[in-house]
Amino acid sequence: MKYIALYLLFSIILTFFARLYRPLIDYANRYIVESIVLISYPVTSFLDDVKVFTDRYLVVLNQKKENELLKKRIVQLELENKFLKAQHCAPAREPGLKGGIIRGKFKFKNNFNIDFMFIQLEKPVDLKHHNCSVFSTDMHLIGKLIKHKGSFWVAKTVFNSSFVADAYIVSNGLTYRALFIGNLYKPKAEFLDPNAVIKIGSKVYASGAFGVFPRGSFIGRVSSVTNVNNYYKVAYVSIDKSFFNQWNVYVVCIKK
Repeated sequence: MKYIALYLLFSIILTFFARLYRPLIDYANRYIVESIVLISYPVTSFLDDVKVFTDRYLVVLNQKKENELLKKRIVQLELENKFLKAQHCAPAREPGLKGGIIRGKFKFKNNFNIDFMFIQLEKPVDLKHHNCSVFSTDMHLIGKLIKHKGSFWVAKTVFNSSFVADAYIVSNGLTYRALFIGNLYKPKAEFLDPNAVIKIGSKVYASGAFGVFPRGSFIGRVSSVTNVNNYYKVAYVSIDKSFFNQWNVYVVCIKK
């Protein structure tokens, strides 16, 4: 009974207070509502700004991912385009074709500079209308004639950093297109498909797609493979240097 009496007393006091100070309560309610609106607006605005920033950031991330995919596709299309153009190039003469080989002897300027070799040929060649490739006696591609100097023909070798050849790699019965780039220490076959499975020891050949080197010319073997940011793979190529001590080479010319 005591608790009921206290409850009734408290109810009567609240009712009396509410009737007596009704205007004050209405004003307090209006003030509280206005305060809440005033405070919530900047908070809501800030949250909207955060959402806009987040949406833009996600768009930028998606664009970056799209750009990466496009770069991969561009590299693949550029290589495919070069190989398709090969259909309009003059057919390459095979190194073993009778009359297609010119013998010569070569030397280097010194023992430390193998970027270029100097060759004395049994008969002259026409570099204006022909691309002339240099082969070892084992018929491995080792260079390309670039000019005539005195009694010698100058050839850029596969160890020169500016030596470039259209190429392909045969691995596990599959053929992968690439671009061979010469180097003194690490010649490489670049821009391989990022999904290519290349075995160590796989053979690297010139494809003849540019119409510069005879189709199927052996260059070297794969010594290692690296992945470049998932854009493409690079296969480093080991080149047989035993021709250094042979002093004899073959030159094969094809029409430009």
